[in-house]
Amino acid sequence: MSEKILEIDNLTVRYKSGNADVHAVNGISISLEKGKTVGIVGETGAGKTTTSLSIMNLLPERTGRIDSGTIKFKGKEILDMDYETIRSIRGKEISMIFQDPMTSLNPIFTVHEQLSEAVRMHSNLSKEDIDTKVKNVLNMVGISENRMNNFPHEFSGGMKQRVVIAMALINEPELLIADEPTTALDVTIQAQVLDLMKNLKRALNTSMILITHDLGVVSEMCDEVAIMYAGQIVEYGSLRDIYKGDKHHPYTVGLFGSIPNIKDKSKRLKPISGLLPDPTKLPVGCYFQDRCPHVMDKCRTIHPKYYINDNHKILCHLFEEDKHGQ
Repeated sequence: MSEKILEIDNLTVRYKSGNADVHAVNGISISLEKGKTVGIVGETGAGKTTTSLSIMNLLPERTGRIDSGTIKFKGKEILDMDYETIRSIRGKEISMIFQDPMTSLNPIFTVHEQLSEAVRMHSNLSKEDIDTKVKNVLNMVGISENRMNNFPHEFSGGMKQRVVIAMALINEPELLIADEPTTALDVTIQAQVLDLMKNLKRALNTSMILITHDLGVVSEMCDEVAIMYAGQIVEYGSLRDIYKGDKHHPYTVGLFGSIPNIKDKSKRLKPISGLLPDPTKLPVGCYFQDRCPHVMDKCRTIHPKYYINDNHKILCHLFEEDKHGQ
């Protein structure tokens, strides 16, 4: 029997912006098994980071609001937890690698001080034991323990990202959320960081949510993939479903057409035309209607249902003659 470590069901999140409501996440459902990795892919503004912040219960207090849905971690509802309980889980059982290593580290504290704080928050270890743990995790991510008293500005971008990964892993969390962990890195450092994360995940049996816009990264790291558009998951399935399947959401097809293919001799890429819809005024019907090459009249008036084939789901009218569910 597989063990579900995280279950998100019908999550809806809105932000208050002036007199308008920003519909950031619109009824998504994701489940993650112990030791597995799910990738969340989509353009900037699709709702990927908001989803991760909801899991960590880190939405802005004044402007962010979860309207509906549940988020269960190891069978317990996160949204029902009080402040002290969720604080005891963050950084210990659930950790997050934030998007920009340049702003994730405090410039006035040494690496040792920042890593030590993460341990002290969740344990009563002695100073000597904490020092040992800091040295071990730095060695694990490929940084010499001799540099633990350096400040962040003394590290390169790739080394900063390794420190951020070390901070997320120092308490050996059961769930790791990585929000575009390689976006600011060059390709050689990106490969090293991804290889590092893969090895550490295997060594610690950590479950992972990888948020990215890079389908190449997803193919190397993930077991399942959620394609996200305008706050909805428009396609969900195994790595094989997404990369080798014969049925796809038009948005997924557009994402693959927007990246270079070494086997394709065409001289131009095929970018997806148009922009994401205004999240304060989402259209009636399918949210992808204005950018879709297969748009039909019903797409502009009726919201699509999921075509479902085992674990593969596609939110599109194109497949309504096949099996479909909610």
